[in-house]
Amino acid sequence: MADLPSEERGDALTGLLESFWPEVFSKLGARATNFCDAARRKAAMHQLTEPLAVNRYVNLCLAIGPNFEDKLENEWALAILRDDRLTDTVRAHQLVIQGRREMLRRSFEMRQIGERLGLADTALLDQYDIWACMADPDAKAFPRVACDLEAIEIRLVEFDWRREYRRQNGSWNLVPVEGFVNAVRIGPGNETPELICVLTHSQSNGPRARLQVRSVVHAQCQQDRHPLVSSAGDHGLTQWRGSQARNVSWEVLELMSSANRNDVRAGKGLGVFAEAVPDTSMLHVATCGLRDDGVPVGAIKTYVWAYPADQWLFTMKRDCDSRAQWPRPVGNTPLPAFIATVCALERDGERTHLAALAADFDQDMRLAVRKGLDDLFLAWQACAAECSMLAQVSLLSGTAALTWGWREAPMGIAEKPFLRAVGQFNLESQVEIQLEGFIDLDGTRTRVTLSANGCVPLAGDFAREQPVPDLFEVFLPVVERAQLPFRVKCDPVAMEGAAAWTETVSCQGALSVEVGFRPRTHGGGWHWYARVRSEAVSVQLCLADPVLGRTYKTFAMLPAVAIVDWSSK
Repeated sequence: MADLPSEERGDALTGLLESFWPEVFSKLGARATNFCDAARRKAAMHQLTEPLAVNRYVNLCLAIGPNFEDKLENEWALAILRDDRLTDTVRAHQLVIQGRREMLRRSFEMRQIGERLGLADTALLDQYDIWACMADPDAKAFPRVACDLEAIEIRLVEFDWRREYRRQNGSWNLVPVEGFVNAVRIGPGNETPELICVLTHSQSNGPRARLQVRSVVHAQCQQDRHPLVSSAGDHGLTQWRGSQARNVSWEVLELMSSANRNDVRAGKGLGVFAEAVPDTSMLHVATCGLRDDGVPVGAIKTYVWAYPADQWLFTMKRDCDSRAQWPRPVGNTPLPAFIATVCALERDGERTHLAALAADFDQDMRLAVRKGLDDLFLAWQACAAECSMLAQVSLLSGTAALTWGWREAPMGIAEKPFLRAVGQFNLESQVEIQLEGFIDLDGTRTRVTLSANGCVPLAGDFAREQPVPDLFEVFLPVVERAQLPFRVKCDPVAMEGAAAWTETVSCQGALSVEVGFRPRTHGGGWHWYARVRSEAVSVQLCLADPVLGRTYKTFAMLPAVAIVDWSSK
């Protein structure tokens, strides 16, 4: 409905106040309007802006006198008006309550004025209720009596099932999580936290945490209205009122779908250290937020973030790949049936073998390595004759164990949890390449052996047991890089002209190896990766000729070849 114009409201309020204070309006006469306007300006000086609060202040000026708060005996009023912790509604309410108390302690005449002050204040509230209903039929009545909470406690209960993986006596075991802060108290001096964070499970994937809200009532308006506790989220809306709301609890669910969990169990896109997005709901504890004295606790609103409590353990054991020889038989020969990798994943004690991830190592990586070595051999054949190659590129063999899962931060449920992550790596990458062949150069023929080999370890214990440092700081160093220099051995072949490649002065070039553990570029989480590249090889050699003497020259022996650039899915 259309609201009343401000002029009509002003006239209505003036008439209403005059009916309670006829002698004051009679004494003021034509100055009554100026009196009320001056009182409203004084209210604005005290930063009262809500119309109802302003007119309740005007009512006080009519009862006690203009500028009543500036008088020595009314210091209580000035203290209320200057308390910026109070809302306009609370300040106006406390002024009326304290004003009546002061008058009721004085003479009979003042007690009568105090009674009329209360009646006039009630009439103002009634009038504003009428106007609010005209604008919105569902509008709630303005609060009239004290209704507030003394304190609120939000507590996590039924969490004794919490476990995490720890290494004990050489094996990984699930052990209880103890000692985290599981309660928040809200009240005078204790602000409402922005978030309440809970570690829990979904309906079908493990035990759930229970959140409890307990409150101590300071004053209550109606038994069936306040306090009000409500929880709203994807699960719907749940509410408790009155005496039932003083101690309530409910299960907090994490809503990750079982399909996603099945994908993880199958090893499809396994994201080690993947940080799940929490499910969010709103927690609201409401009262009128009105006190006769002091600062109300008022209504509180905070978000409840539900994180998956799943704790994961990944283990891998990988054997070394064997050596291979080139040239290979003509045709696309299949890889030998050799199972080098065993991967397993546990979620809270439930174990699954990850065949898909093992296949990344045993098939995808080995195919990539063989293709890269084929390319290297083709490049060698372009430089030498009667070529052969013996190679072993065995990457990330050994054992590794990783455990991760959300853990409560030092402030407990009042702070975002952090992803606890622990890794033990005992891996190594063995690379050995030996190329042989005959090189014809300036009338010389030489049997050349070009070789590089080495072992690149990736070992150590890494742990993130606290929010600081972050995950990247702890695990980005899980990488090893090495340059394995090529060496050249020459064996001259006697030729008719007697010229010979007698020595190699220097050899430039190396195998570049990089293996490690890094964040995935898509899908979240971390994965293994390996890169092996043969840099361009050149040699400075000495040719001895019976006629020309000794000649030094640089010979480009092998171009750069990318052997493997692999990462697990």
